Amino acid sequence: MDKFAASDGLRLSYISDDYTDPWRKSDTLVMLHAAMGGARRFYAWVPHVARDFRVVRLELRGHGESEIPGPTQLTFERLWQDVVELLDHLGVERAHLMGSSAGAFVSQSVAANYPQRILTLACFAATPGMKKG
Repeated sequence: MDKFAASDGLRLSYISDDYTDPWRKSDTLVMLHAAMGGARRFYAWVPHVARDFRVVRLELRGHGESEIPGPTQLTFERLWQDVVELLDHLGVERAHLMGSSAGAFVSQSVAANYPQRILTLACFAATPGMKKG
């Protein structure tokens, strides 16, 4: 498990799985889990997608091995900023993004606020039609 520091100082964990051919550049797929979940929840997906994509499974604030946020460090805007900062940390200009439940809400916000950073968006167990913001 790797970690990076978000711009507000909180350390967030992520798992990177990459079984793509090393001689070709592969797209990155970022996976966001549901509330009360963690990056390991998507473990069964890895064999199916990590051959074609660099898979990065972020642990949202206060989940898994990511640090617990303080009283001013847990806003909805902060959650989608974490995803953008993770992309920056990884040196990824554009990525495929998928989320489940709460992770889907965060994914939709990333896509609405940073459409230039998203190649495709896949959401499940969430309602569509979030407003930008």
